[in-house]
Amino acid sequence: MKICVSSNDLKKALDAVMDASPSRPALPAHGCVHIQTAVDSNGYDCVILSCQDGALEIRRWLNCVVQEQGNALIQARLLRNYIAVMDGMVTISCKENDAKCQINAGKKKNSIACLPPSEYAFSAADKSICQYASLPAETLKRFVSTCAHCAGTDMTRMALTGMLLEMQAGKCMATCTSGFTFAHVEAPANVHCEGSLLIPVSSLQKASKLLGASKTPIIIQGGKTLCRMSGEGAEITFSLLTAQYVDYRRLMHYEAPTNVLVDCKELLSAVNSTAIAAADGQKNAVTVSVENGVITLKASSQNSDSVCTVDCLQYGTSIEASFNPRYMIDALECAAKEAANVTLLFKGPVSPLAIMPETEQKEKPFTPYFLVLPVRTFTQRS
Repeated sequence: MKICVSSNDLKKALDAVMDASPSRPALPAHGCVHIQTAVDSNGYDCVILSCQDGALEIRRWLNCVVQEQGNALIQARLLRNYIAVMDGMVTISCKENDAKCQINAGKKKNSIACLPPSEYAFSAADKSICQYASLPAETLKRFVSTCAHCAGTDMTRMALTGMLLEMQAGKCMATCTSGFTFAHVEAPANVHCEGSLLIPVSSLQKASKLLGASKTPIIIQGGKTLCRMSGEGAEITFSLLTAQYVDYRRLMHYEAPTNVLVDCKELLSAVNSTAIAAADGQKNAVTVSVENGVITLKASSQNSDSVCTVDCLQYGTSIEASFNPRYMIDALECAAKEAANVTLLFKGPVSPLAIMPETEQKEKPFTPYFLVLPVRTFTQRS
């Protein structure tokens, strides 16, 4: 193999694919980048750069001048360090069965030890993979920014560490929950096959980072054990979670005796203020009461007390409940990106609080829905 490529383009491509390379690889091949010469869809010479850790693989296409066809398996971090100090065009050459790869740029001549390319084998193979849907890159980024903060981190409940991606006629839905907070989003999508995929949030965050700037729609493919997302010049493949996800639909769209319409940023500011006193206390809870068109937020500790009021439009009965302010802030920050006002639905003092952005559009192309579980206090009764 012998290729000539721009050092700047190669730096960017290596940074992208090395997101899949672990800092402490279990196998030598997991710390390497696989470089394979190829031809792109337009008939131009290119190379495919790939890194993997056994459960996740990232591939990136890079246009270059191919002088000799072939492939090589090179230590990724050494290659990245050499390319970082090179300018202009870089020549990478490696003969078949050679133990070293030559990296040259002008008067700079370097060599890196290689592994046999046969050692690079992505283990997560799934012959049942099929195309589910295609959606804009911006939608994937908003799924991650809106829902990922609600995913769990408890590895004993693996299903809750993932995002449930559901494809139905004309729309794609994303759902995350940790058991304490919940986010659900719907957005239009070009659906080819209805189904659902339970994706690790960490893998989806890497997919969003890799494909978020794609000018072409992101194609989502899935099977029993893996998911593949591909966009403009890049592709990521990762293992799916096989655990059973919770039945979240029973939590949604319930009738609430207390509905409140309030300015999102004003409420967010009030929660941030009372959260300071709540964090100093033992329960880390903010008490929210709604009465006579006013939301009152209270928090107290041994060293601090905080009371904030926010005017609102109240429909229904008065109510008082307590919530973790961190979860409220996360939901309100996401809601503020969608609309100036939010609707709060209170079902009871020990029931989840629903938070929904209120947009003026009749057709809502991007519809988030959040739930925050209450914090029980001694004064509350079911």
